[in-house]
Amino acid sequence: MRLEASDRGGAGGGAPSRTAALASLGALLLVLALALALAGIVGRRTFAALPPNGGNVWTRHAIDSALEQLPKIARQPGDVAIAVGASQTYYGFYPPAFDEALARRSTAITSYNLAALAWTPFTVRLWTRRIATALEAEGKRARVFFVGVTPHLLTRTTARHARWETINLPAQARFAGPSEIALVALRSPDQAARLLTARALGLTPSLMRDASARWLRGEAFPRALPAEWTLPEDFPRWPEATRGGQPALVHYASREDRVALMRRHLNARIRQSGILRLELDETAIEDVIATVETAARVADHVFVLVTPRNEEIVRTSDAALARLDRALETIAERTPATVLDYYRHDPRFRLEDFLDATHLDGVDARARFSRILANDVADALDLGAPASALARTDPR
Repeated sequence: MRLEASDRGGAGGGAPSRTAALASLGALLLVLALALALAGIVGRRTFAALPPNGGNVWTRHAIDSALEQLPKIARQPGDVAIAVGASQTYYGFYPPAFDEALARRSTAITSYNLAALAWTPFTVRLWTRRIATALEAEGKRARVFFVGVTPHLLTRTTARHARWETINLPAQARFAGPSEIALVALRSPDQAARLLTARALGLTPSLMRDASARWLRGEAFPRALPAEWTLPEDFPRWPEATRGGQPALVHYASREDRVALMRRHLNARIRQSGILRLELDETAIEDVIATVETAARVADHVFVLVTPRNEEIVRTSDAALARLDRALETIAERTPATVLDYYRHDPRFRLEDFLDATHLDGVDARARFSRILANDVADALDLGAPASALARTDPR
């Protein structure tokens, strides 16, 4: 009987214990939820204070200036075209030339270059969702939507290299919602932790390491912040005349100097992204597919765009090009996008058209490429033969 009483007493005493444990767990979860909510608020408020190092200044500029434009784009009367992607699209797509070339095909359009430097496919995916939300809020559809694809940013090497994470984390922290953070956690818990840290503190891991190093050296890091974190007055803002994207101009004393710099840039891209082998990451390809699907929600026509390659410098292997071909075929098969690939071989672009190993140089090369692109888009949409004279129609 004593055993039974003991058993009953043990069972009866266990229920309050379990209740207390559950209450404690509930309180802990509530505290964590409140902390995460507060962290999100703090992260958004401190994002603008990211210092201009490691590419963060360009990321902050691209995000802030482009976010300001989204309501204007969504309210733009008539047809619009939108381009997203990384720096190859940023330096490659030139809206004035694109619009003028389509006008010659009797099609009036206002295009915008919303690409940004060094953004990976996942960041472009998040950014495209933000663009789609802005368009949907105004009931606006884009006539054309370009999803720029940079082959060397699709690689497993890129996914592992710290350079790309340093540049992309601020943008991802700004754009990612709970579902995207959960997706990152499924892919990589470590990456999700870094993303949450950037969102909560407004700081990237590289900046945290820099701050710690300064503290250990006895430097007054906080007092240095106001001067260090301020954008210079002449830093480029949103270019109204070109509606996004800006030409990069590099002057070389000789062709030899140009080639030497391009080869140094190529070597960096080999280390950072495996540009010659293009060992592609399936996760990055899935991000491109998701981006196209989002763009298709708010656009009549979606094009996947791969800009020209500097063939004399970037001598990609045949096996690498075949891997890229298969990836683009997969994207075309699984999405409604039309692929416009100028990467494999395009004799219309020579070494002198590039400023380094991967980017088009100046206005002339960008404008020429954008006119080619406009005519290929017009052909794909069956817009008819070019007009004999420039004739813009009034926006619908």
